[in-house]
Amino acid sequence: MDLDPMSDAAARLNAALEGRYRVERELGEGGMATVFLADDLRHERKVALKVLKPELTAMVGAERFLAEIKTIANLQHPHILPLHDSGDAEGFLYFVMPYVEGESLRQRLDREVELPVHETVRILRDLVDALAEAHANGVIHRDVKPGNIMLRGRHALVMDFGVAKAVDESTDLPNRTTEGMAVGTPTYMAPEQAAADPHVDHRADIYATGLVAYELLTGSPPFSGRSPAEILTAHVAQKPVPLREKRETVPPVLEAAVMKCLEKRPADRWQRAEDLLDVLEQALTPSMGTTPVSTPPVKAGVSYRQVLAGLGVVALLVAGGVMMTQRGTEVPPLTIVEAQRLTTDDGLEINPALSPDGRFVVYASGTSTNMRLYLRPVGGGRTIPLTDDSIAVEHSPTWSPDGEQVLFISSGNAMTVSALGGVARLVAAASDAGEVAEAEWSPDGEQIFLVRGLRVSTGYLVPLAGGPEQEVFSGIAVNTCDWHPDGERLACVRDNPGYAQPGAVFGNLAPSHIVLVATGDGSVTDLISDGSLNHSPVWSADGRTLFFLSNRQGSPDVFAQPVTGDHRPVGEPVRLTTGLDAHTISMSRDGSRMVYAVYTADANIWTMPVPESGPVGIENAEQLTFGNQIVESIRPSPDGEWLYFDSDVAGSADIWRIPIGGGTPEQITSDPRHEFAPDLSSDGTELAYHAFVDGSRELFVRSMMDGSDVQLTSTEVASESYPRWGPDGRRIVYLDQSVRGGGLHLIERGDDGAWSEPTRLGRGSRADWTSDGRRIAYASTDGVGIWDFDSGDETKLEHSFRATSGALAVGESHWSPDERFIYSKGTDDVGRSVIVRVPVSGGDATLLVVFDDPRRPSTRLDLIGDGERFYFPLDNRQSDIWLAQTVMR
Repeated sequence: MDLDPMSDAAARLNAALEGRYRVERELGEGGMATVFLADDLRHERKVALKVLKPELTAMVGAERFLAEIKTIANLQHPHILPLHDSGDAEGFLYFVMPYVEGESLRQRLDREVELPVHETVRILRDLVDALAEAHANGVIHRDVKPGNIMLRGRHALVMDFGVAKAVDESTDLPNRTTEGMAVGTPTYMAPEQAAADPHVDHRADIYATGLVAYELLTGSPPFSGRSPAEILTAHVAQKPVPLREKRETVPPVLEAAVMKCLEKRPADRWQRAEDLLDVLEQALTPSMGTTPVSTPPVKAGVSYRQVLAGLGVVALLVAGGVMMTQRGTEVPPLTIVEAQRLTTDDGLEINPALSPDGRFVVYASGTSTNMRLYLRPVGGGRTIPLTDDSIAVEHSPTWSPDGEQVLFISSGNAMTVSALGGVARLVAAASDAGEVAEAEWSPDGEQIFLVRGLRVSTGYLVPLAGGPEQEVFSGIAVNTCDWHPDGERLACVRDNPGYAQPGAVFGNLAPSHIVLVATGDGSVTDLISDGSLNHSPVWSADGRTLFFLSNRQGSPDVFAQPVTGDHRPVGEPVRLTTGLDAHTISMSRDGSRMVYAVYTADANIWTMPVPESGPVGIENAEQLTFGNQIVESIRPSPDGEWLYFDSDVAGSADIWRIPIGGGTPEQITSDPRHEFAPDLSSDGTELAYHAFVDGSRELFVRSMMDGSDVQLTSTEVASESYPRWGPDGRRIVYLDQSVRGGGLHLIERGDDGAWSEPTRLGRGSRADWTSDGRRIAYASTDGVGIWDFDSGDETKLEHSFRATSGALAVGESHWSPDERFIYSKGTDDVGRSVIVRVPVSGGDATLLVVFDDPRRPSTRLDLIGDGERFYFPLDNRQSDIWLAQTVMR
């Protein structure tokens, strides 16, 4: 299809799509469609416009093609490129997808020929994860190939799901696999496709995955020929050469997985994509890397990366296992040689802790509202409850140095229990400084380091033999600590305090850094701080290396930071795993074993009518968005037509919108950074949101006319989030989440368009304006607040906020249409989420909704309504414990 700007075809296509899309240029051509870069005029964004080739269009019924392609419109997954639109415009059959600024896997292969083993496995993992989601929804791709896989950052996105099927099912061809009319691509076809078997199923995609893997690892597909017919014949009759004969560094486990994909009979292949996915996830460990090597001593002032780069072995950082010497100190790297899943129960198994001898693991299991500790031998055996059954939330276990007791947190108190089980003993209770948020046994077993308060912490030393507590520090948010072997300091995580604790923000994506806390003078100094999520510090036995988790290079992986004798970092952290996706880690004393939790979650938008009275359950709630994604914040547009929300379905968190009654989501932002909490101005021309910039949350406003962004805030100490437009379009109230000076703030735009410095209004959470812009409602830990801008007065409704059930709403609040009530979401006395209605004039609150289905909890406190319906996210949180055999070199 010639689409030179002056051609008749270009003119006809642009005329047919006038007012909707404007074609800029051709991006490429495939077997079934030509791809163009186009402007989506309605939404003012770049899109990939794919137009079916004329020869197929002539044979395909438009009605049947569009009916078939609708089946893939609701596929939503982080590694599936979504379908925006499709249609028939004056004989042009087209479909529209997001325009991804990146390159296809085909382009990458053409340039590099073959890829590193670990990168290959990571790409395959994303591909198979996407296939598993599609197959679960009855969709077969039928054309898996490098040209249909886009690379964006560290992730792979699969596109054109089901398009081959849409052509196949709507084309009346006597033989769909004849030369030049193959539905699919001959090089990547399964034998049953090549033989025109009418019963092709999802296992054809698994075969094609094997073909892609083979090419990534060897630089060429397993079968070739002078014509498509020869290639098709080879698929049916020829055996592929074993992978390791072409590339001997391919690990045997990976070769076996790929060759099983390439079995001729579908029954001999992997039967489910999930089965292959499990193998790939286990393969994403450094056990598949190259042999560790030693490097010369590192001279002062020269970074470890510089030495490696000079030797040409930077790639070994990804493989894991490198050795270095710094001032005579050898840093032992860690290599995983085997990994196995220890738990498979539904729900959350988190906070694993290995006994000092590495023989047992204790972990927390349950839900965010009810957790219990369990003990399991790592070598096999019966899992036993370590504590009595209760309604408490027990978490964060750590072992005593002798391995005889376990210290843990139970509903805000520090407790100990024998490793054999029995009655738990109170060590330290909550106080005026807050609930216990962290407790760690000292290396000599004689005292405990204790932290009270989650967002503003105070640290204490508690002697176990009796005596008064000693305050170490106060005023900073510290959690998840590990004692240095010298017993004089701890490595702790600072900021993002809810990341590892069961609750509304468990697994929260936010920056955190690792600090050293000296128990003698209480000094707190930075050790690891780069604007990433850095978590779960673990010291090596000699105290010369700090292991920790970080997402600085993608998904959370294990890094090692060498330190000097005076505990200063040496060079850059060394990456030891790739694609581990661990949430927290724990190691045995000798470093031979590591346990880690792998956490996955999704949260979609649900809706239900606002009940006149209550309480009611959520059995009649309806789902509006679907797929493996996390939706956090939801806001309706002022005209009541759309719901704006954030979602990580495309990889990073972006802003999307969906018709308020449900339908196909539309992507608004597509930046590499993470963007959250959208709010549209009253005239619909500007979108406010917050995003992470250099480790801090900052406010932005995007023009809905030209897509340009303006950054409103830029600070290191604040954490600006959840902007809310005033109805005049000149004011924004937002939440500052920083520990000190946080709360609600106001910024205003002057006549010159410049934004003012922020004015602090007071403590409180996310706000909602009245229609006249004179008041805002917000929630805080002591109830609901109302701020009056005319008088500057603040009204608290904390007493009437407590319902007879014990409910206390502390989450997102919003006004009823008549502004006589405030709706707010919070938790009741047993930890379930609830929605309450509070009269503004005072009086008792009414409990309206109880989230009573444990299979569909709503752990986050996000809530919004339009007067007729509530909109909120419901969660599916899963976490399992894995055991890794490790080698310290």
